[in-house]
Amino acid sequence: MILTRQIEISTACLLRVVFLMGGVLSILLSPQEIARKQWLAQPSSHKNTKIVKKVNPPPPIKIEDYISERTRKAEKEFDHHIFTASNKHRIDPALVKAVILIESGYNPYAVSPKGAVGLMQLMPHIIDSFGIKDAFDPFLNIEGGVRYLSQLLRFFQGDIYLSLAAYNAGIGRVAQPRPIPDSTRSFVRKVLEFYEYYQKGGERKTAPEDAKPSTVPVPSLIYS
Repeated sequence: MILTRQIEISTACLLRVVFLMGGVLSILLSPQEIARKQWLAQPSSHKNTKIVKKVNPPPPIKIEDYISERTRKAEKEFDHHIFTASNKHRIDPALVKAVILIESGYNPYAVSPKGAVGLMQLMPHIIDSFGIKDAFDPFLNIEGGVRYLSQLLRFFQGDIYLSLAAYNAGIGRVAQPRPIPDSTRSFVRKVLEFYEYYQKGGERKTAPEDAKPSTVPVPSLIYS
């Protein structure tokens, strides 16, 4: 539809405008370079943020703390919606499942203190931009969340770290050369852990060392 296409174009333009507002450094460096610099910077209230080379790994994640019988039933209930939206927007459904698990624990009626709504915790401006009539509707919420995540992955050239950070903290925060908040770093780590969990069919029991960007380009998660 023409209206849908216009919304996609408007959103894409907005992402680029916000990115350019990040300053001269945001223009000179690629999104991946900015992401890696931010990932090494510890959040600080001081102007001169310290850069650390070594970070003590956090405690391992216990799978059973996140996936219960209720969660497994909900996964099966929403599987069709997840695969439909993932195929439409050409994203690995395992990644979508991981985002939903960490964002809402598969609770379609979840509402965050900041106003994020539903399974994929969509913020009001995303709901309005995509014209989602009922953000508590599982199908509409998943469709909107997957669509937004797809746009972020395309905008950041398939960089999963930066895309997930932007999904959690907002693209305005991530596009600027500032340290990524601890809460966002934790979110990305958990999503990546459960992304691997879903890819392997639930074989993993504990988390590896804290997730951080590698020195090589991250393969795109968008299907070609």
